[in-house]
Order: sequence, then structure tokens, then C-alpha cells
Amino acid sequence: MPVRSAGWAERWVARSRCQVLPGDFRVALCHAFDIWHLARQDLSLTSTICHNPLGAMRITLALLLCFLAGSARADAFFKLVGYQCDKQSDRLVLTYDAAANGTGQSMAEAKTNTQWDPLTLVQMRDDDNIASTTTVRATCKLSAGVYSIALGPIPGNMNIQRRCGGWISAWAEVRLGRKVIFPRTDFESGVGCFYADGEITTRVEIAPGRADHKITRFPAGQLLSDTSDLR
Repeated sequence: MPVRSAGWAERWVARSRCQVLPGDFRVALCHAFDIWHLARQDLSLTSTICHNPLGAMRITLALLLCFLAGSARADAFFKLVGYQCDKQSDRLVLTYDAAANGTGQSMAEAKTNTQWDPLTLVQMRDDDNIASTTTVRATCKLSAGVYSIALGPIPGNMNIQRRCGGWISAWAEVRLGRKVIFPRTDFESGVGCFYADGEITTRVEIAPGRADHKITRFPAGQLLSDTSDLR
């Protein structure tokens, strides 16, 4: 495995630490696990700690945020990607729902037969590596014709033990006949694997005769802020 420079480890810690939401130290737990993996996989981290005081201080701070936060807890995130073929209203709606902890668990339990957990669309080669992903294909017949829908997962890393390996999103594409009317698009924009920034698209409404799609977005922090306990 190639050895990266010590400067790379220092920049990674500084960048990831900036993604923690103010006052929310729960995310620091993920940083500690990632730093532990880096220590296993990247020998240059030892050099950073031993010979670069600034780098060592930043790494130590990230670990302290994790272990000194008495209320630290690991969050569980739930996501569902799907669609609604509303023939009565003559519209197709792409759906993407994301929530954390108790709210997310209730959401997942209430999913319909046109919603999928992105994690169920991933096939593993072994305990660590993703072998392939599944694309869901469906159709919706409206007044303008038959719409072809494709939905699929976006893993954060094909090795789930590496950085962002626990993160997953989803994409969608829609065609009317052979024409792509909604190109393949990630429902998450700038969110990243620490869920601290960016926006999440929750609804894309496509209707015959409408030039522009109606798109609904929310800040990721708003959707993923629930702290209620899992049942």
C-alpha cells in the first residue's frame, strides 16, 4: 500500500474537524474511528505524531473531542429512495427520505413497496468489499407517455472499512421514451460522510407539459438532527 506524506494526514484531520456541527461532539466519534484506521493503514501518521507538533496537536484534539464528551453517542441514519406514480394528478414524484435515530427507524418501518433502502441495493464480495450494486427499474404511464425510472445506491467507499465506508446515498434518472428528462443525479449534494454540511433533495416532481421539475431540498443538518432513541 502506498505511503502518503505526513502533511496529507494533517490536512485530512483539519478538514474533517471543520465539518463537525457547532456544539455537536457526537460526530467526533466517527473521526476517532477514522484516525484509528489511518494509523493501521498509513505509516506516515506515526511520523506526523512524533515529528510534527502541530499535526500531533490537531489529531489529539480530535480524539479528545470524542472521549471527553460525556454525552457522546453513535447516531444511526436511515434512508429510503423511491418514486410515486400519481396517475390521478398526472405526475411522477421521485422521493428520497433521510432521518436519524428514532425518527429514521419509524420512517424505515413505514416504507412502501416503491421505496428501497439503498443498503439493500448493495452486494458484498466479502466482509469488507462491495462487489456490485443493483439498479431498480420501473415505469410510470402518464398523459405524455411512459416514463422510465432508474434508481440506485451510491456507496461512500467500495471498502466499507475505509473512510466514508459507512456512508451511502442514492441516485435517480428518468427518461420519457429515449429522451433523458432528468439526468442521473445524487440526492445528496455536498453532504459528505460526516453529515455536517450540504443539502438533501427529498422530492423531484415531474409533470407532463412542465418545462422545469419541481425540486424540494433541505439542509442535511435539519433532516438528520433527531436524537430520539432507537426502539
